[in-house]
Amino acid sequence: PLLAGGRVVFRVARTKTESTEEWRLWIDGEALDAEDWMGEAAIAPDGSQVAFWVLPGARVGNAAPAVASDHFLSVAVEQRRGKWSVRRGEDWKAAGIPAPVFTADGKRVFTTAWVGKGWAVLAGGRGEKEATEPYRGIESFAVSENGKALAVLATAGESPTTRDSRSLPDAGLYFKGKRVGESYTHVALPTVDARGRRVAYVAMRDGREAPVIGDEEDVAWRYDHVRALTFDPSGDRLAFVANTGGT
Repeated sequence: PLLAGGRVVFRVARTKTESTEEWRLWIDGEALDAEDWMGEAAIAPDGSQVAFWVLPGARVGNAAPAVASDHFLSVAVEQRRGKWSVRRGEDWKAAGIPAPVFTADGKRVFTTAWVGKGWAVLAGGRGEKEATEPYRGIESFAVSENGKALAVLATAGESPTTRDSRSLPDAGLYFKGKRVGESYTHVALPTVDARGRRVAYVAMRDGREAPVIGDEEDVAWRYDHVRALTFDPSGDRLAFVANTGGT
């Protein structure tokens, strides 16, 4: 469930046939029109918009026939209290796994999609535009509240086409287009402060983990696992969950 602006939103689905399903967005007890498939949803801070990917003609199951991979970013907008309309964006060949993210003012929504040569973060409003250069793959991304600062965790994942992607940036964390945390064995879970000044992430070295901010090197490797990083509203403090001794 997603909660914002007094709204309760979640996705529901049920089987229709051996190879088809019916997905709906459920808002305050009312279900919107059915979709053949629906990705993870995001809700605007004031609860007036919900963004999600759809795939018309989707099939499920190992024996399901192939269908055209035309994905559309859809946004449900409340026209008046309890009355919603859904607008579809442009046609993209593949949608990314990370859930969409709204800016604090709800005017833009960020998501990921295959853009022909690689994967990129898209900024959507009344249409989607590429907000980053393309990468081989995107595991996750984070955006500041005003939408001006982006952190992208790029991977060397498989592309949905056979086009050459060797010219794309290497796997790693990119903040405002620049590589950070390159000295660490592995990085994960990027988060950006509200004003877009700093990026924090989990780094690993010699089997130990630590929360890291930017390119800092003076890190105490005292944890076995670090999860759930979040900045306070000022961006001056970072909270996180850590564990020692766990497997």
